Amino acid sequence: MAVGSTSSTIGAGIQPTTNEIQEHRCGHPDGSGRNIVFIDTPGIGRYKTASDVLWAISGWLTDKYQGNVLLTGILFMHRITDNRVPGAETAHMRTQLLNALCGGSDLRNVVLVTTMCDEVEKAIITTRVADLQENFWQDMITDGSRVDSSYCHTPESAWDILNQFRELRPPQNNQS
Repeated sequence: MAVGSTSSTIGAGIQPTTNEIQEHRCGHPDGSGRNIVFIDTPGIGRYKTASDVLWAISGWLTDKYQGNVLLTGILFMHRITDNRVPGAETAHMRTQLLNALCGGSDLRNVVLVTTMCDEVEKAIITTRVADLQENFWQDMITDGSRVDSSYCHTPESAWDILNQFRELRPPQNNQS
């Protein structure tokens, strides 16, 4: 949505459509000349293990790092319309995956974003976000992640979330 179009492949069915990392580029709309690269990764679950996804992301990041492109932030997307958390048993593994990508237990550059908020009543959003924070995202929040439930499927709300990264610098690997 932030790139201003929906030209990328979005599956309408229940089967995942992202099998490999897909890269989407756009310029920041503020006219600063800052370029943004979004990557869409395969989801963890039935078809890809956390290890598979981590290796794919690691390979992509290595290639980009060699080209002097650094990771500034991660958006972890969750559909608020889901009344169950897929792979809830792997919540700790997701935290470890994000820690590995961010170079330690500093997740300040991770925003946990709920999507499809325009399709659910506000009271349900409030209840589900509280449940996610308490039961599934607590470790990530403790490590510095922020939660944003303002996304309402418009380019403006997408950029509002992305602008949280504006003052951030790419995380430094603080592991020995």
